[in-house]
Amino acid sequence: MHKNNYWQDYFKNVHPTYMEEWYDELEDITIPSKCFQIFDDEREAIISLLDGNADSKALDKTEKKLSWAFKEIKGERFFVRLGSRSPKDNQIEIKKPKDVFTAFGDSSRILEDLTLASMVDYTPYVFVRKWVTIPQDKEFRCFVKNGELKGISQYYYRTKYYYLDKPEQRKLIEFQARKLLTKIKEKFKLKNFIFDICYRPTEDLPLLIEINPFSSWTDPCLFDWALDKFEDFDFKWLEDISKPHKPEVDSSQPLDVKQEGGNGVPPTPKECGYPA
Repeated sequence: MHKNNYWQDYFKNVHPTYMEEWYDELEDITIPSKCFQIFDDEREAIISLLDGNADSKALDKTEKKLSWAFKEIKGERFFVRLGSRSPKDNQIEIKKPKDVFTAFGDSSRILEDLTLASMVDYTPYVFVRKWVTIPQDKEFRCFVKNGELKGISQYYYRTKYYYLDKPEQRKLIEFQARKLLTKIKEKFKLKNFIFDICYRPTEDLPLLIEINPFSSWTDPCLFDWALDKFEDFDFKWLEDISKPHKPEVDSSQPLDVKQEGGNGVPPTPKECGYPA
């Protein structure tokens, strides 16, 4: 496959889950955010932060946009990400616009996605999100196949959360996830996708955190892309902490080798819910 076709195919399959593709429709069930686009000179300036040759005028333009978004969201802390992914491989506290350049400039995930945007001639979005504290034991990854919820896994899968041993607790989480999926499906038309939630025991619905492609490019947490077929529903939690479990995904690896189960081939349109 020609290199450009390779990345065009990859982009075609992951782009439907970028935040700019669903935020407006699902705004009422997710974290309040403001977004803006960064253009070619700004994108290249952020990429160049790593080697210290960034265009200061281009960065000034991005900084002004960030300042606007910060004022709109209000708060002392913010979570800032691309529409595609967040800089979770370089998590720092973001209180002012310049902090974003530190977070983005040292994040392999951000630099990969900006490079991909350049390769496929796409103008990327930046999202400034209200800071929301999400307890690690309340974050879950939900797997949707053919429009049906087929799996839930605790997101931080190296830690034992004893309350999950209780079947009634897992049922409550599943109940909330199914209710949220009903809301998502009213506006979001992919049949196969993954969504992350913050379970809120005192609320009617969990909080939608993000949507990801249903493919081996997305970390399956306690599931295994090679073994699990997602035919019947299953809830996975760390039952026995003494049992061996897989290492964390190395987000610093290049796109074509990272993610458990990845084989260096972009996910097919069928995998992501689109006709081939």
